[in-house]
Amino acid sequence: MNVRTNIAWAALTCCLLGCGGGSGGAGGGAPVAKVSLPATPDGTVQTVVRSIGEGKPQAVWTALPKSYQSDVKGLITDFAGKMDKEVWDKSFVVLGKVTKLAKDKKDFILNHPFLGMTPLADKAKKDEAIKNWDAVVQLFDIIVKSDIKTVDGLKNLDPEKFLGDTVAKLMAESKRIAVVADKQAEVNKFEKMKEAKVTVVSSDDKTAKVKIEIPGEEEVEELELTKVEDKWLPAKMVTEWSQTIKNAKEQIADIKIEGKDKTKIMDGLTQVDAALDDLLAAKTQDDFNAAVGKTMGTVTSIMQGGPPEKEDEDDKK
Repeated sequence: MNVRTNIAWAALTCCLLGCGGGSGGAGGGAPVAKVSLPATPDGTVQTVVRSIGEGKPQAVWTALPKSYQSDVKGLITDFAGKMDKEVWDKSFVVLGKVTKLAKDKKDFILNHPFLGMTPLADKAKKDEAIKNWDAVVQLFDIIVKSDIKTVDGLKNLDPEKFLGDTVAKLMAESKRIAVVADKQAEVNKFEKMKEAKVTVVSSDDKTAKVKIEIPGEEEVEELELTKVEDKWLPAKMVTEWSQTIKNAKEQIADIKIEGKDKTKIMDGLTQVDAALDDLLAAKTQDDFNAAVGKTMGTVTSIMQGGPPEKEDEDDKK
């Protein structure tokens, strides 16, 4: 297991999903537990690694300097400002219904004749899918019920709370999937992070090198650190941070959902929404199969661009 990869993953999650500030958040509920970080380089890394192993990814937010937190907030504020509210909110409504369908109509889905034309026609693969089904559905359920299900929620998101609540739940569910899938080695690696031992190899006022040892792991990793605003961060992360933020801002600036593009997206989402209602209303396998046939026709139409658009008077001229 590469500890640096785990830290980078958690930091990336924070960058992509963290926004806002303070305690509480758009979704309300009890505040997440605060994670205190020692001021030393070894103490910082050990606490972050162990916290991730314990399912407390909010430690990553605590580990970021104020200026980095501000950069993250700025990115997500920009993204929320560029994202069309109707498209985003409707997309999550549809995703919520897909999740409900997978949860409520599991047997109908697994017994549909269409599966005979997919990899799940193989009994072993189908059995594996059945074994993991509920846990995977739960992952989506966590997302569609989180604060990011609306643009307003995204704008007001508290990163520390989101990481400590939604992301922590996703991590726990992923661990459960690994258990169900008999991937105990994956679970063990994660568990061993709780016992990570970090020691200083060398240090001065601004830089440090630490050694990270995980019980049962032969590889001992050394991590270069740089001090930024009294916070110890991976040196590579510090070197690349400004360019990463710049690239992200440029990508966000290119987001444009309006006019005919928005109309097509909303029309497609509306059609899928209605099709999902038909599927959710099915009481028998025959009803469900018939609804699937109708839905496939809808999906085909959407993929082909729908019916030809009518020319307006300006186009004719």
